Formats: sequence, C-alpha cells, structure tokens
Amino acid sequence: SRSRFDFPTDGFVMNIYLDVTDISFEDVEGANYDLAIFACGYEERSVFFPGMQSSKFKKVLLLGFAESLNNDIFLLNKEFYRLNYSLAPIILEYNDLNQIFSSLLDAFSEVEITEGLPLRVVVDYSSMPRLWYSEILNFIKCYDFGVPVICDFVYSVGEHSSMGVLSQLSEP
Repeated sequence: SRSRFDFPTDGFVMNIYLDVTDISFEDVEGANYDLAIFACGYEERSVFFPGMQSSKFKKVLLLGFAESLNNDIFLLNKEFYRLNYSLAPIILEYNDLNQIFSSLLDAFSEVEITEGLPLRVVVDYSSMPRLWYSEILNFIKCYDFGVPVICDFVYSVGEHSSMGVLSQLSEP
C-alpha cells in the first residue's frame, strides 16, 4: 500500500511517499547497502545478520547499550564488531534520543548520495529497543535526502532461558 504525508518545512510542503512491503531474506541476502545500522547488544543474535557477511555495507553505524558494558555476551559482540568491521559501538543510554539523532546525522553525512539513485539502508533491529528503531525510522521518514530511500529492516529470532527452560521469543 502507498501512503502520502505532507510535512511543512520552512513554509514549503514536502511530499513523502511510503511503500511498505514484506520482503524475503533472499531480498536482503547479498544486497548492497549505503548504510547499515546495528546494535551491539547483550544477546548472541545481535551479531547473527552482520556475521553472515553476505550483504555489503559501505558504512556501518553501531550503537551500544550503556547498561551492558560489563555483560559477557556484550563484550564478545563488541569484539566481533571490532574484528570484523573495525568498529566500537557508540554507547547510549536507553532514552538518549539526542545522541541517536546526532549519530544518525553524522552517519548519513558520510554516506555518498548519488542523484537519481535511491539511498539503501538496512537496520538490524534484533537487539534494539523499540525507542531506538522508532527514532531511526522517524529520522529516515522525515529527513530530506534529496533521493528516494529504501530502508530494509531485518530481525533475528532469539531464545530466552529461564530456570533452564528455553523458549523462543517470537516466530521465525
């Protein structure tokens, strides 16, 4: 379905067209992206999609959790990103929307935009709080990039163990 929203910006009206489509993993696997946005989390699944290394990313923005700095799995995931992407996470408090906005501005300022070609972004929200990925989505929706933006969201299913019993968090 296609929706149209009008946002006033400095006296001008900006037309935004949103087309939401459910895509398959094959559409994402092997794709080329101008920017990938990941969260270095405290769950093993936060490195599942980036660890596949089947997609290509020109730039990667890596966010990390301030509350997890001493968590063993977070430290392993942080090392994964250091070794595979030469990155350290930008450490954020859960509700630090100003830092997320600033990080997005910085990341997109480093992305080369070519007139006439869509900007391709992938967001792995497997380990992101809803507040973070909603801020990312709002930024992409409202920022004027001057070209169409294709934003793919990927999610890796995780398992939660409690009292020795594994249970799946969501359907695959």
